[in-house]
Amino acid sequence: MKKKINLMIAGIFMALIAYGSYTYLIGTGQDTVIKVKQVDRNGTLINSPIILAGKFLHNYDFNPQIQDYDLTNSVDLPSNFTRNNQNLTLKYNSNLNLKDVTNTLNKSHLILSMAQELSTTSLGGSQKANYSSSSVARLRILTSSNGTSWQRLNIDYPNVQMRNTTPLWNGHELYVYFGKEAMYTNDFKNWKTLRWSSHFNKGRIKKQHVFSAKGKTYMLILGNTNKNKKNRVYYARINTKDGTVKSKWNRIAASSLPARLVDVSVSYQDNTYYLTGTDSQGHVKVLKSTTSLDNWKQSGVVLTSKRYSYQAAQIISIKNRLLMCYTLVDRKTGFSDGMMYRAFLKNNSSFSKQKKADIDFTTHDFSVR
Repeated sequence: MKKKINLMIAGIFMALIAYGSYTYLIGTGQDTVIKVKQVDRNGTLINSPIILAGKFLHNYDFNPQIQDYDLTNSVDLPSNFTRNNQNLTLKYNSNLNLKDVTNTLNKSHLILSMAQELSTTSLGGSQKANYSSSSVARLRILTSSNGTSWQRLNIDYPNVQMRNTTPLWNGHELYVYFGKEAMYTNDFKNWKTLRWSSHFNKGRIKKQHVFSAKGKTYMLILGNTNKNKKNRVYYARINTKDGTVKSKWNRIAASSLPARLVDVSVSYQDNTYYLTGTDSQGHVKVLKSTTSLDNWKQSGVVLTSKRYSYQAAQIISIKNRLLMCYTLVDRKTGFSDGMMYRAFLKNNSSFSKQKKADIDFTTHDFSVR
């Protein structure tokens, strides 16, 4: 009997040692890594990939739910860390219906398009600009009623690499132009391609911007040719019913434009045209015209900084006042501090102090309509 008791005690002791060793190995072993990609019905990344790291069998703190999206494969998500590293792709469908999205776009005073950089995440409202060919940039549409607070439209986006986007909403279809192509949708799930630029013979397209004036809508192009590497500005009418661009191109040849122009936008507010031009150093100059797109004068409004460059600068109108919005980029680090804005003062000849726009990810290039 005593021998049996001793064996039982020894067995319990060995089990305790084994359990203690097992739990110690779990607690001190190498971390397991789970990489999670969240994609919509088109396979487009909704957010930057998420990296989860922890010990084998430990639970992790991760909420897979995303506003306005339904998760369709939740069973693929483990309840705790596995022994081996994993790559998971969680699939979602936007649950916004056609009527809701249409009403949102029709009621919004402003619509913004941009390409979100998904190769790096935002940290503290900043993000290092990543423009390499291997970085991932996907379309995002945002809406606003005041130009300072923006809401992302959580629809199903095209799984296409794009930057330097500019939007056009005609009440039924949403067009997004980028380079020599455009993509458009009328159900906010399926996207089609439009080749609009076959007749643009003014060289390579560097930047583009859609604007409206006096009941007409225009495509503004900044481009150059191999013979003339200096960027030039052109514009042509857009047929808003089908998104096509007419073949007659006009050039804006104002002598007061920045010498090394790298970005340009036009806005028409209160019977006045405003042209915002950015040079290669990231300095911004604003020109004005009260007659046409051919008669520009300097407004005296200039944005300059030794530390920062201004990117995607453009003027928008909000409740009888003008705002200049732009992305602020640190010259040394390449980090973007996101979208900023300033209000025009004193007969639109000076600016208020800079403020940060309320937007849930970091902007680089963007375009507002």
